[in-house]
Amino acid sequence: MQAPLIKTSSDFERVIHGLADLTPVSELPPILELVHSDLAFEKLHLAPIVDKIRNGDRIGNVDTFVIARAYSALFMEDLWSYVADRISSSPTTHGLKITESGNFGDVDYADDLRDSALILTKEAVREVFSARAINESGRQHIFDRYQSCFGMSYLDPKGDPEKHLVSGFRTAVYVTFSMMKVSAQVAPAPSSPGALEDLLDDGLKFVQYLSSTKLDVFLKLTKALGNGRGEPEPILDARHFGVSDSQGQKLGIKSNSIKALIGAYGTNPSRTGCPALLSPNLVRQMNDWVRGIARDLYFPKVCASPLDTQL
Repeated sequence: MQAPLIKTSSDFERVIHGLADLTPVSELPPILELVHSDLAFEKLHLAPIVDKIRNGDRIGNVDTFVIARAYSALFMEDLWSYVADRISSSPTTHGLKITESGNFGDVDYADDLRDSALILTKEAVREVFSARAINESGRQHIFDRYQSCFGMSYLDPKGDPEKHLVSGFRTAVYVTFSMMKVSAQVAPAPSSPGALEDLLDDGLKFVQYLSSTKLDVFLKLTKALGNGRGEPEPILDARHFGVSDSQGQKLGIKSNSIKALIGAYGTNPSRTGCPALLSPNLVRQMNDWVRGIARDLYFPKVCASPLDTQL
């Protein structure tokens, strides 16, 4: 199929022509790949850069931001190992710290779960980047090079590796947990936890696809699917989504939202993808973590007391 031109509003209409009012999110990746092709996105592969860092080889002429992404990929599995240990030690709460009553606040339950997850991932970053952990891992020289990336190019001159990865995990948690909330909000009532899990599964796969772009592009895409109020964090809004099948188990996205999504790409020429994507096992485990929290802690509560969606 030839990539469509998407430079005017009429071109946008042609891209989404023939799609239903609610298109399953599972059908969007091929459409968005045409967008990538039309904008001539250059896919920059992080894996060879990571290998050069591990081997101590010269990296060459690569943007500092891309190099920093490669360094972060080296530490991500260590970070997730810490989170996984916490999950294993507290399987009923999936590593989250829950109040003695076993419940968070009723009104913003999903947000409370998210905030607890943020605390856990921040603890993981702090532990992995502690002087003791860096020394024991034998990665002091790699850490020093990672640190040297900050203050160069357009990376935050006041930043550091710890802040860099806290920010990355924060983005991941906000997007995935807001998708968890979206799944509950769009589901027809009454709905079963199993149906909500199917909707969330579709949503997490869609988020994973969006994360294959570049961080600033990813943030633009999630903003296009937000509430339009200029939230500082990437929070998806249920108004862009719906259920696209009669069984209430397939997550769909509205045609106008597809148009907004395509328009958010801009003309950024590079596409590095989230560093976590270098480790499919890590991505799978993180998505399983979110699914488990939704299945055991959130969806049963939602099904017992359906949300007032007012979409």
